[in-house]
Amino acid sequence: MPRRLTPRRRSPNNGGSPNNGGSPNNGGAGAGFEAGGSGGEPSVGGGCASSSSVAEPTPLDIFIMLDQSGSMNEDADNALTKWQSVKAAISVFVQDDGPEGIGVGIQYFGLPTPAVPGCTAFPCPNDGDCTAGCTTCSSGVCHAPFNPDEDTCEAMEYAWAEVPIQQLPGVASSIISSLSMHGRGTNTPTLPALQGAVDYAEAWQIARPDHVTVVAFATDGDLRH
Repeated sequence: MPRRLTPRRRSPNNGGSPNNGGSPNNGGAGAGFEAGGSGGEPSVGGGCASSSSVAEPTPLDIFIMLDQSGSMNEDADNALTKWQSVKAAISVFVQDDGPEGIGVGIQYFGLPTPAVPGCTAFPCPNDGDCTAGCTTCSSGVCHAPFNPDEDTCEAMEYAWAEVPIQQLPGVASSIISSLSMHGRGTNTPTLPALQGAVDYAEAWQIARPDHVTVVAFATDGDLRH
């Protein structure tokens, strides 16, 4: 017997169904998306979970290690010497309104060799704590008489600040006064000065874990091992 062909019933989801071609859920007014829940019940589509918080800036502290060697007296090709240029740049920075709240401290290299090596490695609150040839407490560390004709090459002798790190704008006058008391004329013990600066910054950072401490190393010399 010839087989009787039965027309296939068109699915309500294909070809002209309510979900295609001008249906309320496609390209027309009221278009949207509804996710089906259990038992055929529609559910509300949830958005991505979110939360908000106020960003808090991390305190920044900068320890400047500044080259005061004789070569800093050379011309910087701007009608100023290298020393005058960097001195002016630091002065402008600490007096500007922008860096307010940033901590800044400064030290210089080379430094003359102390009569008692390692003297500056000892912290002190006053002169009475400085013994065994260390005679003076300054900037929180002991000092001894210096040999002005020889620069120290010991990193520990650079691991302190002539002006300890304090917040701007309060420390600005101390930084500028310190700069005015220094000149050019030493050698360039770059490696020990850099190591001393890093050691100082690391100790400062450990004592203040909620801060970020960086070293600004200003020199015209090369780092040689």
